[in-house]
Amino acid sequence: MGKVKEIGGQRFGRVVALNRVGFGPGRARWNCRCDCGTEFITTGVDLRSGNTKSCGCYKRERLGASSTTHGATRDGMSGAYRSWLSMKSRCLRKGNNRFRHYGARGIAVCDRWLSFENFLADMGERPDGYSLDRMDLNGHYEPDNCRWATRQQQMSNQRQTKRVVLNGEVMHQAEAARRAGVNPSTIIDWLRNPHRVPPTLHLQTMTT
Repeated sequence: MGKVKEIGGQRFGRVVALNRVGFGPGRARWNCRCDCGTEFITTGVDLRSGNTKSCGCYKRERLGASSTTHGATRDGMSGAYRSWLSMKSRCLRKGNNRFRHYGARGIAVCDRWLSFENFLADMGERPDGYSLDRMDLNGHYEPDNCRWATRQQQMSNQRQTKRVVLNGEVMHQAEAARRAGVNPSTIIDWLRNPHRVPPTLHLQTMTT
């Protein structure tokens, strides 16, 4: 048996190792005290590796906070939580039947929104009759590009993706907006009011 590492008095997360109480299957076992006051026994290997950071209270607190933040996610899920799950699935899961329209096209979920807490803080709860909508249909799921929208608003947004010619190249309005560095609504305004188009750009509606 190798030399046992002395860790008495050392802290690991919320846990302080008190004294060695024996050996398990080839591993030293330690009596520990958690910051919550609970004493328990675990191995030195689990303490040093980070597998044990508390007596279990940290995990229980996380589960409790998650349940509180998500509202009814345990019993029927809130609308915002369902939208968040669907958003991640169609962008990240190749097995999703809509992945080819999202993740496969390069549509991504921003790092901040990989956490439901952040998504909810930015978007708020989903109103009845609304769904998650990207204003730039070629853009990502991120705070500046998303809103809760009615079906009528989403259909209108989709109609705004008709093709245009920007600097001699045919593309959808949303792509033209991305390249010009403006909102899609600005492209629509420019098409209606050509005198507002910056002199460095040549923009026109695609004719059939």
